Amino acid sequence: MKTHIYTDGSCSGNPGPGGWGALVILNPLSQDPDIQTIKGCNTETTNNRMELTAIVESLVYITETKERNKEGYTIYSDSAYVLNAITLDWISRWQVKNWKGANKKPIKNKDLWVQFVELLSVSREQRQNVDFIKVKGHDGDKYNEMVDNVATSETAKAMALMS
Repeated sequence: MKTHIYTDGSCSGNPGPGGWGALVILNPLSQDPDIQTIKGCNTETTNNRMELTAIVESLVYITETKERNKEGYTIYSDSAYVLNAITLDWISRWQVKNWKGANKKPIKNKDLWVQFVELLSVSREQRQNVDFIKVKGHDGDKYNEMVDNVATSETAKAMALMS
């Protein structure tokens, strides 16, 4: 069975202080799943940047962990911004256009998108199958709600750092 990874980002103001989180669920169908949490915060960021950071950090985890899953990983996110870029292949178009969008302006969060592409390439070279699935936010999905709480807590931490 694939490892499930739920990701989320949060921001207070946009831009403003924000946080991100990911839940790595090693045995998702077990009655007592092994859940590892990775998280972080930033005092000046955007919601989209935190959503993307959560996925990038999940890919870092996948490429660095000693608990590789030969079956692969499924990354769940409620971010239309991130998942549309992946599933509708905006990324390939941005790369062809030298990381510019349809409006011919540089895309936002280019540094993270470049890192995303590199990490996904590394995980594929390591023969790790990574799928991305959109979940509806705040709709009762247990793990999406849990990771939302992690990201929100990290935002609060970033706000406290500013005081």
